[in-house]
Amino acid sequence: MLSLGVVSPSQSAWNSPVVMVQKPNGDLRLCLDCRKLNAVSKPDAYPLPYISSILDQLRDAKYLTSIDLSAAYWQIPYDSEQSADKTAFTVPRRGLFRFNVMSFGLVSASSTMQRLMDRLFGPEFNNKVFCFQDDIIIISSTFSEHVQLLHKVYAKLRDANLTINMDKSIFCRRELKYLGYLVDKHGLRTDPGKVDIILNYPTPTSAKEVKRFLGMAGWYRRFINNFSKISKPLNKLTSKNVRFEWTTEADESFNHLKTALVSAPILKCPNFDLPFSIHCDASSVAVGGVLTQTYDGVEHPIAYCSRSLAKNEINFSTSERELMAVIYALEQFRS
Repeated sequence: MLSLGVVSPSQSAWNSPVVMVQKPNGDLRLCLDCRKLNAVSKPDAYPLPYISSILDQLRDAKYLTSIDLSAAYWQIPYDSEQSADKTAFTVPRRGLFRFNVMSFGLVSASSTMQRLMDRLFGPEFNNKVFCFQDDIIIISSTFSEHVQLLHKVYAKLRDANLTINMDKSIFCRRELKYLGYLVDKHGLRTDPGKVDIILNYPTPTSAKEVKRFLGMAGWYRRFINNFSKISKPLNKLTSKNVRFEWTTEADESFNHLKTALVSAPILKCPNFDLPFSIHCDASSVAVGGVLTQTYDGVEHPIAYCSRSLAKNEINFSTSERELMAVIYALEQFRS
């Protein structure tokens, strides 16, 4: 990092603790525990895109490319010496150092990254190039169009002096993993690798392990009809002041979610030139719905939604719960 110019010796009055985070490939990433610095920093409110809003626009994805920037944060320099000095940290027996480029752990780092990508790939790339942080996906309906888009994207990155990670970039595929999903011309599917991890998850022995399982399974809740209803017994185990006891009901819920993931459908990307249908359902513990469209006489799911009922809602009549399910589904899918 020193030889690359990422960090340099410092005489700053700031000093944040270092946190080493393991990457998926086993390498270590040096991050800062910037809680005290973040507490006195003015946060950048620039929004990150909803992942669902990106996935819903991949309908023409017959050719796909995924581009990952090489150490993306480290390609963004600080605008002043004063800013860089605030990122100082200690290396034992080596002294005080600071980051010359954007470091992990800063409250506005993700917003800064997203603003940069949105400025690079503005309206001219609408519905063809999408960015979530440094993950760029390019889609097209023809190969020739895809090549043209690649040239334009490369030109933008080159002009901004940004470099890509060739080992993590994938070009001109018919099917692609993106943000935890498999994307192709047919729609969205669950990632078999991530599903296998969930299927092999051992029976939880604590509320913390239940939360971890629900977090992983919940990533694919848009694929599972009545997710909240199915997971209700597990959610009860994560409540405060509830003694952890693995019951038959919890075990059935645990296995039901696994089975639902194995049989998860392909979700079509919405076609906004065609009409939509919403099917709603209400039970004594949850409400939910599914958004669908009909292609060639066959109705296909686009996304499922569900939520558990609040304590006061459990006492609603059947008609009231059914109406609430309609309102909830409309609110979830109207965007």
